[in-house]
Amino acid sequence: MTTSLTNTRRRSRATFGRLLAWCTVLAVGLVGSVSAQVADDAASYRLNLRDEIEVQIFDENDLNTSQRIDGRGQIRVQLVGTVVVAGKTVREAEDFIESLYVEKRILRNPMVTIRVLQYAPREVNVLGEVGNPGAMLFPAEINEMDIVDVIAKSGGFTQLARRNRVEVTRIGPDGKATVREINVDDMIRGRSRDGARFMVRPGDTISVPAIIF
Repeated sequence: MTTSLTNTRRRSRATFGRLLAWCTVLAVGLVGSVSAQVADDAASYRLNLRDEIEVQIFDENDLNTSQRIDGRGQIRVQLVGTVVVAGKTVREAEDFIESLYVEKRILRNPMVTIRVLQYAPREVNVLGEVGNPGAMLFPAEINEMDIVDVIAKSGGFTQLARRNRVEVTRIGPDGKATVREINVDDMIRGRSRDGARFMVRPGDTISVPAIIF
């Protein structure tokens, strides 16, 4: 009787041990998957004006720098000079700076890492004939939003809105403004060509004019 009970306990411990080991492997795998996703999201973040970033070059501590991206989308990279990084993803900016070090024959095989220390306020201004005109904040992890969603979050169009002539003003990395006219009415009704969408980015200004009678 005692031997049988002992064997049963041993089998139970072994089963529990295998279950615990399996759960540990599963947990490690999930953590690894989440960590990889977080890393991918950070690398795909698109840098913006006024973001404060840290640029590190592996094994080259004298070249490391922390600074805020200026109004022209630029930072100063040690030994390289002024570099435009706004509008690039973190990964693209890392690759770009690495290529500059190689092209200028400063470093043979640089490994650049960029980290965002502080996100700049990210917003889009919606003006004119919407329910709640003003600034709308972007979540830090989002680089762009559908213009239809932005209009909806701003209270939707008023009855006087000229929905087919919405203007979007965007400042490029060179500091120049471009204006594009968008037929948002067609997008809402699903009549836009090839199902086209227009994505709004932080810093854009949306102007909704009134109907002229």
